[in-house]
Amino acid sequence: MRFPIWFLGTLLLLQACALAQPTAATGPAPVPSAAQPAVEGPGSQSYARRGLEALRNRLLHGGSIDEPLTEGVSRCLQAEGGEQMICAYGPSPDQPVTLVLLWPDDGDWHGQLYPQARDGIAAERRDLFAPRGCAFGCFSQVRKVRSGQGKDGPELLVVVDLGAQAESPMEEVHLLRLVNGAWEITWLPGSGDWNWGHAKVALPDSGITDFRVRSSSWWREDRFSRYFAEQESGEHRWFAERWVRKASGFMLRNQVEEPSPYSSLVRLVHFLSTADDDRAREFLGPDLGLEEAREALAQDPPRQGWAMRRIGELTFEIDRKGNGEYDLSVRFSRVEDKYKLTEIVAR
Repeated sequence: MRFPIWFLGTLLLLQACALAQPTAATGPAPVPSAAQPAVEGPGSQSYARRGLEALRNRLLHGGSIDEPLTEGVSRCLQAEGGEQMICAYGPSPDQPVTLVLLWPDDGDWHGQLYPQARDGIAAERRDLFAPRGCAFGCFSQVRKVRSGQGKDGPELLVVVDLGAQAESPMEEVHLLRLVNGAWEITWLPGSGDWNWGHAKVALPDSGITDFRVRSSSWWREDRFSRYFAEQESGEHRWFAERWVRKASGFMLRNQVEEPSPYSSLVRLVHFLSTADDDRAREFLGPDLGLEEAREALAQDPPRQGWAMRRIGELTFEIDRKGNGEYDLSVRFSRVEDKYKLTEIVAR
């Protein structure tokens, strides 16, 4: 799913200001990697590498890597099922300049900065996230790490939260493999098939062969998008996905949109606006006619981005004119396996 220019601009206006890109005046700048895809420029490479060496030396000499270092502090997470660690390192553990990979081998501790995706994918992700001024995709945090053994060597399944500095999670999955003594990105989601809105990843009890994701329609661009002006903390459609291992990456096995009154409202407005009468009738209660619903809810042209607010569990008020006055109230009821529109009140 690709994002149109107007959509990127809207999110930029909503998210900028408070989380501007760090500069030399405010401290060391984040270093670009697959875990920090919004970072433009090289970042504070020297600072990051000094932190890496300081953490590695602490481990070599049996010290605690959670204690403050000369220039910064770290927050480390050990891999489930392995000895590898990923540490967030920076002046504050909540705003890491870099993520550091550490792992033992033959009595020694090795370390590297978190790897970057391949050039083309890295550029695509930078174009997607960078316009938001580090609102997302900078100062990211690792939420889970799991170690595994692939056919070509040791692997790590890493859950990274790109929205660690935002109001809502934006988790994604990376698959890393140890190749010639260094960790490389084997797979991460592309901008065309991953939905970051409120995304939370759940790993199975063991193994690195599958995972589940629950996410919202925030940031999502599909045929039902833009009929309403969704805010980050407002109403959303919700999706449950299962991803399974395929070769050196993962593929989407299935996706289910969770039924809700808001999901039914969006679908009904879409079908009414596109003259898909048969599908629209599926979301109308027995006492409402198609023409009454069309007069109230059809958009011409479609995708007008109406403002909407929820009142209670099943009722929505809609501003159809864009003047701040909510001139329509609609109520849904659960009818068998669907939420259906059962009441329309125009003001």
